[in-house]
Amino acid sequence: MNRIVQPLQQMGVPIATSGTGTAPLRLQARPKDRPLKAIQYTLPVASAQIKSCLLLAALAADGESVLREPGPSRDHTERMLRGMGVTVISERVDHVYATRIVPAGRLEPIEYVVPVTCPRLRS
Repeated sequence: MNRIVQPLQQMGVPIATSGTGTAPLRLQARPKDRPLKAIQYTLPVASAQIKSCLLLAALAADGESVLREPGPSRDHTERMLRGMGVTVISERVDHVYATRIVPAGRLEPIEYVVPVTCPRLRS
């Protein structure tokens, strides 16, 4: 869980793990007048899950956040956020994949249909 907890703590998220460093995670509310800190962070491994967690937190940050990965990962969260009016810029510089996000004041609602691809789940 430290791959998620450490960068969130750098942003100012009041978060803690269990005594052994595992789930469950405990989060506390922060004052509304105290935004999270923008972050420049290099993920130790390419991970869409960790990147998505940090991108969503960056929506409440005080400026542009930049996330770097050693390789490509899925970009579903970036696509969703762009559809909601958020400025998300993805680029490859040398062998590093970088995603920049500028916090949005308001997210525009979207309607999205998640396709079912597993025949067992169809009714």
